[in-house]
Amino acid sequence: MPKKPNSPTIPRYTDGVPVTIPPREAECFRYCGDGLTTWEMARIMNVKEKTIASFKARLKDRLDLESTAKMIHYATLYFHLECDNAQRSLRKIIETASPNTSVPRSEQSTCAC
Repeated sequence: MPKKPNSPTIPRYTDGVPVTIPPREAECFRYCGDGLTTWEMARIMNVKEKTIASFKARLKDRLDLESTAKMIHYATLYFHLECDNAQRSLRKIIETASPNTSVPRSEQSTCAC
């Protein structure tokens, strides 16, 4: 039986508290950060567009995001931390929400840009 992938933790937008996200939702979050459309995500993940819409709705709820635009912006910042502007923006968001919280280095990924 194949081993299940680990569920990643992502800091909640409003207060920086780490939230565990199921792997498929995390994949959807990553694709949001890469700028893919719902249709493109559905084709890549081999699911229906409605499933992607459900993933996005749950992500917004779990990460305390008010809109899809905010989720896309946060995902872009989160997954492209090696870019100086994105790193500063994300740290500012988290520090504003909770001054004693920071993004662990292990949570950061390399930027493809």
